[in-house]
Amino acid sequence: MHMSYADRDLAAIKLLLSNRKVDRAMRVAIDGHSAAGKSTLASYIQASFQAVTIIPTDGFYRVMPQHERELLSAADGYRKYYDWERLRDQVLQPLSEGKDVLYRKYNWSRNELGDVVQARNAGIILVDGCYSARPELRGYFDQVILVKAPHDRRMATQRARGDAWEWVERWDAAERLYLEVHDPANAGAIVIGSN
Repeated sequence: MHMSYADRDLAAIKLLLSNRKVDRAMRVAIDGHSAAGKSTLASYIQASFQAVTIIPTDGFYRVMPQHERELLSAADGYRKYYDWERLRDQVLQPLSEGKDVLYRKYNWSRNELGDVVQARNAGIILVDGCYSARPELRGYFDQVILVKAPHDRRMATQRARGDAWEWVERWDAAERLYLEVHDPANAGAIVIGSN
């Protein structure tokens, strides 16, 4: 488990998720910067409850030529890195209508849509990734969790992942812009971790 999570934070999340309605899936966004510990938290929740489905936003990365992606400003990156419309249309809208989900996830090695993923509309559905609680999507979620971690620790994790540093800096600029302008904490998200 990520060391920055206090026991009280995890207990609060377990209590919140235990009080869900049984007649439909509970939809939860886990948002925050890259390398903050969102996927670690999602895995913890999945291990703590039955019938938890994790839908990573990485599966909704937008297909576009790499040279176009490299020219995006931070604001354009926020708008275009992820295909939030596809996430809305193929996952969140069907879930809100009581339907199961069927979508094609992004294939990172081929820069195209790849495998088909199915998810039942049951239990707890976690949408895990930065931008998951962007304003256009917030109304589809029962709860938003914002995971925070110190900038230096996040950057150290990014370096350890081996991504090109120029890309990490562009990516981080888009995330910082999003979280400064549309901070989920200002819209009632549960905040765990620390800056």
